[in-house]
Amino acid sequence: MPCRFRLAASCPSIRTAEKEVPLKINSLKINSPSVIVNGLTYHLDVYREYPGGLKVLCDGHDIDEYGCRVHETQLLPGDIQIVDRMPKRSDEEIIEEGEAEIETLEDPRAIKLVRARIQPYINKKDGIPAEFGKVIGLTVSSIIGKKSEYKVNRKRFFQPDISLAEASKKLLSFFLGGRALIRVSYLHIMNGTSPIIRFPRGSKLQVKRMKTDLRVTENIDRLSPILDISHPVQELYLSAFRTQVVLRHPIVKTARKLIFTDELIGYTGEKVPTNNLVHGELELNQSQLSRLIREVIEDWKANGKDVGACFTACLIPTTKKIDHVKILKQIQNRFQGKLLGKRSVKLSLDSFSDIFLAFRLREKEYTQVKIVVKPVVMNL
Repeated sequence: MPCRFRLAASCPSIRTAEKEVPLKINSLKINSPSVIVNGLTYHLDVYREYPGGLKVLCDGHDIDEYGCRVHETQLLPGDIQIVDRMPKRSDEEIIEEGEAEIETLEDPRAIKLVRARIQPYINKKDGIPAEFGKVIGLTVSSIIGKKSEYKVNRKRFFQPDISLAEASKKLLSFFLGGRALIRVSYLHIMNGTSPIIRFPRGSKLQVKRMKTDLRVTENIDRLSPILDISHPVQELYLSAFRTQVVLRHPIVKTARKLIFTDELIGYTGEKVPTNNLVHGELELNQSQLSRLIREVIEDWKANGKDVGACFTACLIPTTKKIDHVKILKQIQNRFQGKLLGKRSVKLSLDSFSDIFLAFRLREKEYTQVKIVVKPVVMNL
């Protein structure tokens, strides 16, 4: 644990002063209910504790006094729900599904496992408390060596009178709560086992570089309450891409550099509400760039665009050079356009306007791609 946090934890008299000093974090990874601060992982787990001290891990979820799984649905002040949960099954449904599964099984061991899974719900129905208690474990670990092996530095167990959600809230609040200013060089919002980030109320992050995993990327707008939008993200890594996300949301639109780390995902066809869209730097491979251009044009042709609508991006070449001539020919063939030399193509939008796609070399390492709507030139 960083020195300032250790001092604040052990000396209550300096906690207020410590909170007033601007906090700088090199790397912050939120993988709810875990948090990784500058390479140290703080992970919360729930265990069933049996008589005699035997502890059995509950696989990342909370349990009630009957041993039934508790689904996180309640939002506490400051919480961010990054993923929408599927509708919760009732206890009766879980019991019925388990009993139906047992009827299809022949292996005694498999039958025993299914019975053990549904027994807590049967006990809850009959009002019979579990034969075990619940403890919350906090594990602090770090990565060591070239093989990236985890080293457990410390593990503590607590007899909780709070839920896993509340414990997760306390953990993040210990690091981030009540801060005047939090500067983060690298923020990674991971999928995690929980759909909710238990963020401290009122805290804001000023982020230089940020990465979001797949499920978070799809709901990136929900991160707005915890980000200081007045200081745009310098580099934004998106693990998946949907055109409407990139074109619409201020977090993405104001980022100076966008990097798509996975294959692109198809566009749903919603109309983009703005005409002029200028991005910073995009790092794309050949297939990603081709799909990005295709999806923007398909959206504009399907929903219409006013004259002057423009999408501009500055491309940083990846390991392989972008073959813009090949992309232009693909776009020409797909939309029945007309090549205008080696760097542009014209496509018909409607009776009064055309779409122009052009590549322009801007310095040695940069290429600019521009998609713009212009009026049809009438030959009189």
